[in-house]
Amino acid sequence: MNTQSPLAALGRHLLPLLLLVGLALTHAQAQPTPHPPGQISYQGFLQDANGTALATNAPKNYDVIFRIYNAPTAGTTMWGELQTVTVDRGYFSVLLGQGSAVPGAPYTNDLSFIFVGSDASDRYIGMTVRGLTGGDLEIQPRLHLLASPYSLLARNANNAFSLNGYDWSTLFPDTGNPTTGTIPGSKLAVGSLTAAQIAAGAIGSAQITNGAVGSAQIANGAVGDAQIGVNALDASVLKVPVNVSGSYSYGYFFSDYGMLDINNTATTYYNGYFTTYPAYGIRVQGVYPLAALNPSGTAAYLAEPGYAAYFSGNVSIAGTLSKSAGSFRIDHPLDPANKYLNHSFVESPDMKNLYDGVATLDAEGAVVISLPAWFQALNMEFRYQLTSLGASQPGLYIASEVASNQFSIAGGLPGGRVSWQVTGTRHDDYANAHRIPVEEDKTAVLQGSYLNPVEHNQPAAKSEVLVLHPAKREKPSTPQQQ
Repeated sequence: MNTQSPLAALGRHLLPLLLLVGLALTHAQAQPTPHPPGQISYQGFLQDANGTALATNAPKNYDVIFRIYNAPTAGTTMWGELQTVTVDRGYFSVLLGQGSAVPGAPYTNDLSFIFVGSDASDRYIGMTVRGLTGGDLEIQPRLHLLASPYSLLARNANNAFSLNGYDWSTLFPDTGNPTTGTIPGSKLAVGSLTAAQIAAGAIGSAQITNGAVGSAQIANGAVGDAQIGVNALDASVLKVPVNVSGSYSYGYFFSDYGMLDINNTATTYYNGYFTTYPAYGIRVQGVYPLAALNPSGTAAYLAEPGYAAYFSGNVSIAGTLSKSAGSFRIDHPLDPANKYLNHSFVESPDMKNLYDGVATLDAEGAVVISLPAWFQALNMEFRYQLTSLGASQPGLYIASEVASNQFSIAGGLPGGRVSWQVTGTRHDDYANAHRIPVEEDKTAVLQGSYLNPVEHNQPAAKSEVLVLHPAKREKPSTPQQQ
């Protein structure tokens, strides 16, 4: 059984006429220009597998995909477009470069870029007519694109003509080729190349050799806010390490998503990059990612191994400090060079303050304990504890509770000693506005996660930290020696 598609048969009857580089397109341009058109005039004749011309009875529109390749079969798609083509009794005529892009193929309405490079002579055009019986198959074989007579003149001119009597090697002494060579600085007069001669976006990282532009090439103050557009600096143009020093009062990078993000995963060398994350103003990643130092000796180190934060100096927090546990740590008084001494905090469900002291009773076995002038302004709901020192004093009691910032003890022995303790719950303005709830439900987004998942025999992935900061799930990039 012959399974040949109608499109395959079309290929045997396709009669193309090709004019390169838009030689027949001058009529389509509204205004003349000094440059030849970048479109291609293309005509042909289509008939089905039975030899019958398409659209025999009346003109008909077909969706046709045109593609240009660098090989007669397979190869790389250099360009492609979709056009609605009117066919009349088999004949059609189109201008390639007036259609729309198709998936998987580069597209531009200027096809001149296709015919450059060392393999420019290997260009083949293929057609796919949609909607015919047998499916959307490309007509075979592809047509080899050849030069028109006037394009041969252009090829000869490329080799024979020169710039004002000088060949390319004068301007490009390294290769003699404008596509691969470079212009030495000696060929450019001082001040001859300014912003007016450089198109916007013409010079990027691909045009500048790594390390070619340093502080010696940039005049002091030459690059400021006016020279750097918003979002102009991102991961594609910034590489690290970036070292900034001097007496500037401030410096910043910014984008739509964040102020500054630095990722440095190296241990003994730098390998970082700039990027942005919507949730962070500044994100710094690395083995020793961030240190803030002051000449006075205070310091803050963030996200070091074993510590989320390490502070050297006094720390002030204008807000509520929440923690899973608390302690003090000092050098051990008996062996400060080799040991620590740790004590846990005393915790309470209330915002409770504790006060204590030792008092000597008077001749009547009583004493008045005076408290600071701010005591009752700060505290309420007082609790008391008395302990006799040196001898039993079973009659000790609180004779009068706290009033006017004092309370009294009685019932003891004349001259007896008493250890007393008073606690009070804060009721100052800040405490009243920020009571710490003893029990509270987790928010919906945090339900099912844990402050300390491992201690609850849960996987570390259920940590609240990863819910609130999903960027921490990212694995750092693999360092490369530089």
